[in-house]
Amino acid sequence: MGTAAGGPWRLCCAGFSEADRASLRCLLGLLTPYLRPPWELVDAPALADLCLVRLDGEAPLAVSHPRQAGCARHPREFAAGTLHRPLRAPQLLALLSATGEELSAPAPRQGPDGSAHTMPPLRLLAWPLNAECGPRLRLHVLAALSAGPATVDALAARVGASVQEVAGFIEPLCRDGLLVADARIAAPVPPPPPVASGWRAFMAGLGRRLGFSVP
Repeated sequence: MGTAAGGPWRLCCAGFSEADRASLRCLLGLLTPYLRPPWELVDAPALADLCLVRLDGEAPLAVSHPRQAGCARHPREFAAGTLHRPLRAPQLLALLSATGEELSAPAPRQGPDGSAHTMPPLRLLAWPLNAECGPRLRLHVLAALSAGPATVDALAARVGASVQEVAGFIEPLCRDGLLVADARIAAPVPPPPPVASGWRAFMAGLGRRLGFSVP
């Protein structure tokens, strides 16, 4: 989920060591005057506009993201376009500048609910074990995801919360492997039909969806 007008683009580095991440933060700080809008680091690939993936090491990661770039200590051993790791300022500046232009160029696609969709919808693989222990809004987000894949913008519109609030629940799910970006879906799934208001009506609908009998 990117935001060209109101905030920074989001960058994720998958499989990077803490030293590599610290180096990347320093580089982003140095390059900020040359990047408009700036970039910030996020933990979950599904929430990033661009994902840097470590290609070498004992356990190379398999990351599926619509915009990703490989990084390695010996980039010539990999496909063309692989960046050096640790990252070098000229390479990173060129990549972020080109990606920022790509993200800014097309007008965002408008979904049926009027929200902008610049990233693939998110697909819920499983509910967390402690789902009932979280805030009520977290249950609303999980229930909306159970109805089908959706972008963070669409989820926020469905549950009546801000994008930032929804993203706060989404990131832990992504880190735990319970939520993935579904690039196969070209358009967002329409929101489910409205149900009767009230907490009891919500729990009844959720119970029916999960196969339980709610009095």
